[in-house]
Amino acid sequence: MMDVYMILALAATFGVFLLFLHWCGRVVEEGGKDQ
Repeated sequence: MMDVYMILALAATFGVFLLFLHWCGRVVEEGGKDQ
């Protein structure tokens, strides 16, 4: 069972990381439009 929880934890961390990168990309694009 520990392996399952480890995989879920890694998947959750990876998902948050992807969301963070996607959010950063949006902020950069919006910043470029303002200039």
